[in-house]
Amino acid sequence: MDVNNRQLAEWLMACTLSDKRAFARLYTATSPKLYGILVALLKNRTDADEALQETYLNIWKNAASYNPERGEPMAWMSNIARFRALDLLRKQTTRRRYEDDYQQTVSHDDRQLLAIDEHSDGGVLENCIQRLQEQARRCVIMAYCEGYTHEELSHKLDAPIGTVKSWVRRSLKRLRECIHELSAP
Repeated sequence: MDVNNRQLAEWLMACTLSDKRAFARLYTATSPKLYGILVALLKNRTDADEALQETYLNIWKNAASYNPERGEPMAWMSNIARFRALDLLRKQTTRRRYEDDYQQTVSHDDRQLLAIDEHSDGGVLENCIQRLQEQARRCVIMAYCEGYTHEELSHKLDAPIGTVKSWVRRSLKRLRECIHELSAP
């Protein structure tokens, strides 16, 4: 569908009045271009699909902020798509950084420690976990049994990320010591 800037601006203005038909026309006319921008930036069609949906949600909610004197409608909508893609990339980078950080704090000994159930009745590990203070026990269980990252633990427990890392590190050390103590012949 080949449309001009005047028509796009009219559809945007109609969106401010909750005109769903105008929004559908706007989507049909502009989504291929915006989708192309998102695929180019995100390098992933699944992420681009998600970003496109959120882009149009933002366009619908913020249509009233479009000002024809400040630029063309397609440029305005393209900027919304670009910002959405950049936000998604930033979140993915942050998530990867925290996951990498989390994996670095889990040493080989820690993985062996938490796999002890495979080689015993689990009583030693259970006993040692019960000896931990409540907050420490909760952190270890959430991190290793429920898969929470340090950032997620920090948010969930309303504690600074450094504090959470210390709780996990000290708890694993105490568990290691306890298991060695209780497993000694």
